[in-house]
Amino acid sequence: MEALAAGALAVGGGRLGHALVRSRTDASPEPTATNLASDGTGVAPGGDGVAPGGDGTDPAAIDAGTVDPASMDPTLAGERLRPAAGYLLAGGLAAVVGHLVAGIASRGGPPLAGGSLGTAGTPARIVPPAAVAAAVVVGAVSVSTAVVVRSLVYERDAHLTVVVVAIAAWGLTAIGAPPSPLGAVAAVVATAGLGAAAYALGAASVTGMVAGALVLLLTVVLGGVGWFLALTTFYALGGLVSRYRFDEKAARGVAQENAGARGTGNVAANSAVALVSVVGFAATAGDAGTLSVAFALAFAGAVATAMADTLSSEVGGLFDRPRLVTTLRPVPAGTDGAVTWQGEVAGVAGAALVGLVVAAETPAWGAVVGTAAPVDPTAALAVALAGVGGMTVDSLLGAAVEGDRVGNETVNFFATLSGAVVAVALGVGLGI
Repeated sequence: MEALAAGALAVGGGRLGHALVRSRTDASPEPTATNLASDGTGVAPGGDGVAPGGDGTDPAAIDAGTVDPASMDPTLAGERLRPAAGYLLAGGLAAVVGHLVAGIASRGGPPLAGGSLGTAGTPARIVPPAAVAAAVVVGAVSVSTAVVVRSLVYERDAHLTVVVVAIAAWGLTAIGAPPSPLGAVAAVVATAGLGAAAYALGAASVTGMVAGALVLLLTVVLGGVGWFLALTTFYALGGLVSRYRFDEKAARGVAQENAGARGTGNVAANSAVALVSVVGFAATAGDAGTLSVAFALAFAGAVATAMADTLSSEVGGLFDRPRLVTTLRPVPAGTDGAVTWQGEVAGVAGAALVGLVVAAETPAWGAVVGTAAPVDPTAALAVALAGVGGMTVDSLLGAAVEGDRVGNETVNFFATLSGAVVAVALGVGLGI
C-alpha cells in the first residue's frame, strides 16, 4: 500500500508542481518563458513560433509528444529546469507524506520501522526517525523514477508512470536496508547536488541529470559508500572529459551529441548493468556470499568498462590517424570502431582508476571487491582487465555492427555487460 501511495502521489504531486511553475512561467512577461514538455524540458519560443537557433523545432510539437526533448540542444531552453524542479520537489514531498500516512493507516503503526525497508514496525505513537528516513529515500526514488518514465512516455500514459513508479518503490522497500536519518538526508542531498552540478556544467540534460541522480541514490542506499564513489568517479571524470576541448572535438566530428549533454539513454546504456548488479547484490546480501560477490564484481567490471570506453573515445578523438580496430587500417576520425593509441592509454588508465577505487578499503567504508586492506591488488587488477576487455568489445562491436540499425547506446550496453562478465570470470579464476 505504501508503494502505491508513493507512486501515485509522486506522479500527482509532481504534475501539480510542474503545472504551478509552468503557469507562473507562461504568465511572466519575460521573453525567456518556455513551452514545456512533460518532463520539464522545452525551448524558448521565438517570434515565429519556432525555437531560436535555427533548428526549426516547434514547441507545440514537443507538448504533443512528436519531438523527443532529449534530442534537443540544452542551450536552447534556459528556463526548462524550473518546471522540472517543481515536479521533483512537489512530487517528492507528496510521495514521502503519502508513504508514511499509508503505512500508519494500513498497519496501525509507522511504516518501515522494522529491520528492512519493507518490514512492518511496532505500533508507536510517533513516527520514528528511521521510518521518516526510509520514506525520504523511497519518496526521492519514486519522484525521480516518475520524471525518467515521463520523459519516455510523455503525458499520454500517466497510469503507466504510476505503475512503474509503484513497482520501483515496492522493490526498494522489499530489498533495501533502512538508512540512518542523517544518512538518508545526506544521500538525497549529495546525489541531487551532483546531478545539479552535471546540468550546470552542460554534461547532462534535465532528464539525464535526474536519471544519473536516481542511479547514484540507489547505488549508495543498496550498495554503500564505496559503490557510490566508484560510480561517482565515472560520472564526474566522464563528464569533465566530454567537455574538455569540446569545440575542437565538434569541429572534428567526434564530439558527444546534444552539445555534450548526456541524456537518459546515455545514462541507461552506461549504468544499466551496474544498477542491476547493485540491486542483485542487495537482494542476495543474506546468502552464503557467492552471488553477492559475483554481483559486486559485475558492478565493478561494468563501471570500469564505462570509464575506459568514455575516456578512450573522448581523448582519442582529439588525435589524428585513428585506425580501425579490426584491420588496423587508417580511417577518418569519427569512424565507428576506430581507435588511437592515445585513446587506448587513456582507457586503460580509466579502468585502472576504477579498479583502485572499488578495491580500496578505509575505516569509513569497505571495499566493493577484494578483502585485503588498504587495496586488494588482485581485485584491482581483475577489475582493470575487465574494463579494458569491455572497452575492446565496444570497439569491435562498433566496427562490426554499429550504424543505422544498431546505435552507440546499444553498443555501450553490451560492452558494459561484457565487462561485467569478464570481471566475474576473472574473480572466479583468481579466487576473489
